Amino acid sequence: MYFLYAIAGFVAGLVAKRRMLANGLIAGVLAAVIAIFVFDVARGDAFGITATVVNGGILGGIGGACSMLLARMKKSID
Repeated sequence: MYFLYAIAGFVAGLVAKRRMLANGLIAGVLAAVIAIFVFDVARGDAFGITATVVNGGILGGIGGACSMLLARMKKSID
């Protein structure tokens, strides 16, 4: 599941082209919320839900940062 949060942030950062980190963070949080509701990841535990959303935000932000680095490398090559 954690890999999907980072991929969601990466894809959101690539699509957004502006404020990639923030968009990646939001996409990671949304992916975590969807995982909680659809796959019952946290099983209703308040601490588990909080931890899942925080992890989704952090990993989504990392994915957004990776897309930002990719865009900068592409710009420097051109």
